[in-house]
Formats: sequence, C-alpha cells, structure tokens
Amino acid sequence: MRRSSWVASLSIIAFASTAHAGAPTPDWCTVPARLNLVGVSSGLPDPLGTAVLVVRRFTSPVPSCPVVLDFSECSDVRLSSDGLPAGQTLDCTTHQIRAFTDLEGRVTFDLVGASVGAPRMLPSCLKIYANGMPLHPPIVSTFDLDGRNGVDPLDLSIAFGDMNSGSYRPRSDYDGDGDVDPLDLSMMVGAMNGGGSTTSGAFCAP
Repeated sequence: MRRSSWVASLSIIAFASTAHAGAPTPDWCTVPARLNLVGVSSGLPDPLGTAVLVVRRFTSPVPSCPVVLDFSECSDVRLSSDGLPAGQTLDCTTHQIRAFTDLEGRVTFDLVGASVGAPRMLPSCLKIYANGMPLHPPIVSTFDLDGRNGVDPLDLSIAFGDMNSGSYRPRSDYDGDGDVDPLDLSMMVGAMNGGGSTTSGAFCAP
C-alpha cells in the first residue's frame, strides 16, 4: 500500500512538471461537493456523472493546468475508461485520471465506474491535485453499486441497504450532504430510470 502511494505521488509530480501553469489558490477553485460515478449507454457516459472543476489563482483562471484525480484510497471504487474524452487519460496502475484545464481554467470529467466489494467508510477518499496543489476533496458516490448490468433495481436495493445499515456509506450519498437518506434513494431511482446507465463500464485493469 505504501509503495502504491509512493508511485502515485511520483506520477502526480511528474505530470505537474509537464506544464508551467501558475500555482492555484485552493480556496478560489471550484470543486464539486460530490462526484457521482455512473454507467454508460450506447458507449456514452451518463450525464449524471458530469463534473466541472475550475482552477483559479485567486480570481484568475489557470489555463493549461494539469489536474489529477487520485482514486487510490477509494477502496470500493473501480474506474472505467469508457467515454473518456480526448486529452484525458486513466492510469490503471495508480488509479488516476489526468487532464488539463482549458483557457477558462475548466476541466469537465465524465466519470464512469462502479462500487465493488465492501463499502468504504472514508467519505473523502479522492485526492485532487491542480499543478501539484491539493484541492478540497469531494465525496465520491457510485450509482452502479455492483458493477454489473448498469444501474438497475439490484443497485437500488443495495442503496436501500446502505441507508438502513446504521453507518455512513458514502458510495450511496448522491447529494453529498454527509448522510444516506430517502433523497439519495430518489436520485438513485432517477439514475435507474433515466436510461443513461444501462450498461456497466469496463473496469480498468492494472
């Protein structure tokens, strides 16, 4: 585990060194409160997984800034490169997604993946770096809770179990408010019936 973290840190530093963007100011950056991983339909990511991040140095956007999403501590998350846009890469070994901001300091992620295995208790497992600077971590949730057949009634059943488990399971906290409640189940129903996650993404294999 230590070796994996060491390799992940080195890759972040190396990626950041390829660009000469200004140092971001974390408190001025826009980071979503939560990131929802989704499935795909006809090869396209479910729009419910779209997340926009804006990197700024104080009030000024930072263009061409390297951004890294490091999922290495998200023990129950399995990522997929399905639908990954041009210019973004998924490193299966370090469990990192890498991209660069546009001229307005923005980068848009369409996150495809699933939750597999024992649910983690760590809400802020994701680490985000902009030009090597850590940003405020969001909560990571997944609509596809078994990694099979997209988002279906079985996933709804698992989310219902998470709500009634007596412990906080962030994988089902779709609104990112720090608990799993009927509103989260309502969002799961929306994902199940929305038609955007009919298929599970192909897992990234190291």
